Amino acid sequence: MNKQEIINKRIGGLGSSDARMVAKIAKNGCLSDADNQRIAIMLGLEQRREFKSLPAEYGNLIEERIFDIIKEKYPNAVSNPFYKSEVLSKKYGFGIFNHIDYEIETDDKLIWIENKATKKSFNETCAEYNYQLCWHENLLIEKAITIKKMPILLMSHYKVDEYSDFVAENFTIGEIPHINHDFSKGLEIISEAVKDFHYEPKEELFADNLPAPVQERMQQISVCLSEIKEAESKVEKFKERMKVLMLDNNIKSIDNDYFRISLVAESFSSSFDKKAFEKEYPELTKKFTKKIKKQSYITLKIK
Repeated sequence: MNKQEIINKRIGGLGSSDARMVAKIAKNGCLSDADNQRIAIMLGLEQRREFKSLPAEYGNLIEERIFDIIKEKYPNAVSNPFYKSEVLSKKYGFGIFNHIDYEIETDDKLIWIENKATKKSFNETCAEYNYQLCWHENLLIEKAITIKKMPILLMSHYKVDEYSDFVAENFTIGEIPHINHDFSKGLEIISEAVKDFHYEPKEELFADNLPAPVQERMQQISVCLSEIKEAESKVEKFKERMKVLMLDNNIKSIDNDYFRISLVAESFSSSFDKKAFEKEYPELTKKFTKKIKKQSYITLKIK
């Protein structure tokens, strides 16, 4: 199944990428605005946005390369098969499904392999995606029972150093540490909500409803912003201490191999009181005001 087919299948139900949300709803006992937006997407009341990003596109390339490796050993391996739980879907009133990255069926085993290409270690990645992996495990067990085979869930992990060519040494497949999450309460809350669901489309998109690689990149940028804010605070504190030192010792500048510190003396400046002028001379303000087109841009504010 290709990526566009996977995207189309997401309408009308919840998949493994929604596992974290369902677990959060179970914990909180209610729906957040982000949850309501996801349900609106599920019901076709809100458009699902698909964002292209370097990490996502690179992850797809790695996924294809690993599938080639798996196919060499298991020629009958399938990429991105769709599985829908008819029992759970009927119980909750909407589709409960998943798209595992690779499926291998042997004489006695049903093997599912979830693929992740991240900058984190294997164990860190397992912890990061434990809700999604648990969702896969639950559906794997259900399917394996119906075909009377042993369920085995594995994770293939590619450690990303740079977004470069595939490096075999960065690739491993291993068993996943035991995971156990009960999604039933969250699914029950969603099931009740969809019976009489009202939603007004919003211009704001909640990050929870973005593809996982984009969310991961946003988390990385948030760390960068925090580091920048902390660094700027340290610089400002340093400047204040140096200002006191230079004033007390009548020093105008300090030079070193990295930067030059200069003390700017107190001064007065003139500024134009635009609001007062507009109030006093509205006609002149209108006459000499012109519209200037500005390009769109992004702002990032740390909460």
